[in-house]
Amino acid sequence: LRPMRKLAWFAASCSAAVFLAVYVLPEGALVPLGEVCALAALAGLTLRGDRRRRVLLAGFGLAAGLLWTAAYGALFQAPARALAGYEGPVEVTVADWPQATAYGSSVLVRLHPVEGWPVRTLLYLDAPAPDLRPGDGLTVQARLRAADTIAGESTDCYYAKGVRLIAYGEGETARPGRPPLWTWPAYVSKALKDRVAAAFPEEAAPLVTALLTGDRSGLSDGDYAALRRSGLAHVIAVSGLHVSFLAGLAAALLGARRRRTAVCTIALLVCFAAVVGNTPSVLRAVFMQSMLLLAPLLGREEDKPTSLCAVLMLLLLQNPYAAASVSLQLSFAAVAGIYLFSGPLTERWTARLPARPKGFWAKTGCLAARFVLSSLAVSLGAIAFT
Repeated sequence: LRPMRKLAWFAASCSAAVFLAVYVLPEGALVPLGEVCALAALAGLTLRGDRRRRVLLAGFGLAAGLLWTAAYGALFQAPARALAGYEGPVEVTVADWPQATAYGSSVLVRLHPVEGWPVRTLLYLDAPAPDLRPGDGLTVQARLRAADTIAGESTDCYYAKGVRLIAYGEGETARPGRPPLWTWPAYVSKALKDRVAAAFPEEAAPLVTALLTGDRSGLSDGDYAALRRSGLAHVIAVSGLHVSFLAGLAAALLGARRRRTAVCTIALLVCFAAVVGNTPSVLRAVFMQSMLLLAPLLGREEDKPTSLCAVLMLLLLQNPYAAASVSLQLSFAAVAGIYLFSGPLTERWTARLPARPKGFWAKTGCLAARFVLSSLAVSLGAIAFT
């Protein structure tokens, strides 16, 4: 029997509503349309069986996506836009280590307005700031603008990363006695990079750092260009490759006790994601791997469409404007293509191969053929929607 996939129906509808809200619908229409979807869902009570459940789940999913995007805009986007154009003193807390730029340095901070939630802000300083560290407080004489343009062109790149303001200025540092708890992953990341620098030759350390943490700031332009030309640049973007290796290592070390292994591995993956900066690519991979590990804990079978839709919904609930991230769109499109096409293609292409070949060369040939055909099927599946 085909599963009902209740979570998949709700999550897919919620995610679709967020994409519509970000790309198509005007902000003022989100709440009325969300209410209409909720009322339309109630009409599903007149139906029976699976049709009734699908209408209810899809309708309430659409309503939840539209209403949450409207609420997110009111809580986070609108206050940030109100600050755009302000010039004067602001209080910020450093959230990451500073990066050198052509004109000084940049650092990710939390800006504390007089009222409302802290605003994730990218602060540009006119001079290098090597002494800044996560948790430091700054009083900055700053100039603020909305993070909706790059080089004068409109973009959702910053919004997709949760950055809502760009600030320019200089300030005075106040260092707390102990860094706040939420900054500890940044210190672990810094310690890891320092150990890599100490353990590897100078020419190799930037590449190892990029492989482990995704930080490619130490790579020269020539090295990164070489990785791109050879098609290997994706190995320094922390994502599914790194997470699957880490989960596989944890499973090998912790043994076959599924519940203990699942709980410990999920905790390890969450810590790893925090250390590498909770980038969208690593969060996608961690959520997908966690869904796979949670299935036996909850007494369920892992269902690929449900996992894919649920992870997409979680990422969009965290930040609806992540829908504008091209990397998110490509990742989910690629995985959806693999789920839909790679398995059937592999089965069709390998159907004529003998199930139990006899002889060394026959077995070797069948293994090689299966490997080549399955790899080709995965590649075709990945590009089907991308």
